[in-house]
Amino acid sequence: MRIGGIASGIDTEMIVKNLISAESGRVNRLFRQEQTLKWRQEAYLDVNRTMANFILKSRKDLGLSNLVNGTITQSSVNNLKWVKEATSSNSDLVAATANSNAMNGSYSVEVLSLAKEATFTSGDITSKLDTELKFTANDEFQIEVVSSSGTINRTFQVGPGQNEDIHSLITSINNSDLGVRAAYDTNLGKIMLSTKEAGSQTISILGLAGSIADTINTGSNSQAGTFASVDFNGSIISNLKSNNVTVFGINLNLKGTTTAPVTVNVSTNTEGIYDNIKTFIDSYNELLDGLNGKLNEKVNRSFQPLITEEKEAMTEKEIELWEEKAKSGLLRSDEVITRSLQTIRQDLYKEFSFGTIGHLSEIGITTGHYKDGGKLVIDEVKLKNAIENNTEAVMDVFFKAPASDITGEDRTKASGIIQRVNDGLVEGMKDIVNRSGAGNDATLLRSVQTNILIEFVTTQGSVSSIEKNLLNINSSIVKEEALLARKEERYWSQFTAMEKAMSEMQSQSQWLMGQLGMGGGN
Repeated sequence: MRIGGIASGIDTEMIVKNLISAESGRVNRLFRQEQTLKWRQEAYLDVNRTMANFILKSRKDLGLSNLVNGTITQSSVNNLKWVKEATSSNSDLVAATANSNAMNGSYSVEVLSLAKEATFTSGDITSKLDTELKFTANDEFQIEVVSSSGTINRTFQVGPGQNEDIHSLITSINNSDLGVRAAYDTNLGKIMLSTKEAGSQTISILGLAGSIADTINTGSNSQAGTFASVDFNGSIISNLKSNNVTVFGINLNLKGTTTAPVTVNVSTNTEGIYDNIKTFIDSYNELLDGLNGKLNEKVNRSFQPLITEEKEAMTEKEIELWEEKAKSGLLRSDEVITRSLQTIRQDLYKEFSFGTIGHLSEIGITTGHYKDGGKLVIDEVKLKNAIENNTEAVMDVFFKAPASDITGEDRTKASGIIQRVNDGLVEGMKDIVNRSGAGNDATLLRSVQTNILIEFVTTQGSVSSIEKNLLNINSSIVKEEALLARKEERYWSQFTAMEKAMSEMQSQSQWLMGQLGMGGGN
């Protein structure tokens, strides 16, 4: 039982509170350390998000796909659409684009036939339906699809208890293995069927005389499907199921049959290559600006994380402004980020173990002043000349994919610039994950490289070094708070004992005074 100030008149509660506050320095330091670590963890997670988003956006902007665990593949480079430029002398009949592996030159194209799906449009079948589009009687019919690969025939029953209305019939047809799509138009009262693929096919409706098949066939219209066929530079390509065909890296969109050859010209898209390289380098430089900004950010040592009592004396805006200053410089001179950027800078200027270009500077790309943090500088004239005169070598410098069985220095030298930057950032991201964890970004990180978290899971048990430190600090806080609680209880015990003693003394004094007063009266 706590007794405060009854006998002494002392504000015991305030005295105890001040005593505990004076002894709370260590636990307050622990609280500040804990908050600083949490902020640093958030800052690391933000850096990893920035790196991951840079990699993913660069891939998207460049049109890179079909990567294998974060490594560029030759097929992804071959399919780039901005390396070569294709023009058609008659784009109304033949539109053309070119992949990066298309050879420059002029090509003759004649469209002999277009690919079409087989179709069948029924006659009016409303006589077989009521106002709710339900079949008025039990009946059945067959749909037959004939193609070069064989004949498929399926029976469909309609009426009460079996495809009761037109909508369930359409669903049954669409879900069948006939390879056709079905639809019903309420305005026309007709069913339309179409094969899912183009090619030499026909659709027929079969059934007994007097059955619903007669109604479907009466006034119907059937169109056979056809394959596309094209003459490319004198070579016939036939049996095409699509009007989009790629020949030697040239993508042809067949729009109509031709009466005369259409000329397709393929050339190097110098401006397109330059623009995409420049966009990547500009984005890379922007990334460096952001990361170097974190490394050079001022530390405000006079602004420490606030404890609860301090926050209670401030407004929300004051807290926000204080914490903004307190968070400044959390990653100043950070060794993980610094090491990652240094590795990338070194890797960018290592020689290439392939092709005719040995160093980036040979195509007009150099590093700026050291104060710029290693940003890349482009000599536009020199780079464009290299693109025009040695396109394939320039593309290799940026997009060369290393063999899957090489690692370390050999992998770096066998890789183009895009892969080198990707590899350097991924290693930095792994180091950050080991230090701060993945937070809520595991999916984002795995979209950069599927196995990026394997080391974190297998060697660290998915617990980062910051998280371990936070656990230790939290344990120390619990111990310190328990110690303070015991001290507070001891202070109260001491003051309570003092109050009791003083109360007893006052009682004795009053008794004594009373006795003395009585004695004086006699």
